[in-house]
Amino acid sequence: MEKKQILFIHSAGRQGPGLHDGSTDFRQFLEKSLPGYDFRSPLMPNPEAPSYKLWRDKFAEEFNRLDDGAILIGHSLGGSVILKFLSEQKIIKSLAGVFIAASPFWSADKDWQVSEYNLRENFGSYLPTTRYFFYQSADDEVIPRAHFEKYAQALPQATARLVNAGGHQIMNGLPELVEDIASL
Repeated sequence: MEKKQILFIHSAGRQGPGLHDGSTDFRQFLEKSLPGYDFRSPLMPNPEAPSYKLWRDKFAEEFNRLDDGAILIGHSLGGSVILKFLSEQKIIKSLAGVFIAASPFWSADKDWQVSEYNLRENFGSYLPTTRYFFYQSADDEVIPRAHFEKYAQALPQATARLVNAGGHQIMNGLPELVEDIASL
């Protein structure tokens, strides 16, 4: 039996090799906590000055390599890219679940106006049918809690978990996400 696939899309900013760079700590936690999975984590193009078009194209390339029943995990900008892609493309593949951690809801307020990442109106109605999970640390110093709440409002059928600590970089991992994957 083949291992179930996970595609992890990291945040913007420098990504490794050192600890505490971008999504490095979070990715390492997930890889260690999910040893029975085929864990894929491509480096997205130009993470320190990202462009949606370049990230979309790289994501599409990686997504097309997945089998039915794969799991998507996005951290920060990576989560935004996943949701935008899924809501704008015709998705034929079945997904086991989509897990979004500490992601901005672009256009949520005046400080988060970057039109290339904005979701279309009623984006939730365009998403493929699967289970959706959203996570935010109560002490996230980058993404305001209102963004997490906007996702929860836009997708009331999703599971939304506000966790106590970890900050934006999710320094202590996210055991709740690992448990949710195990529950699929």
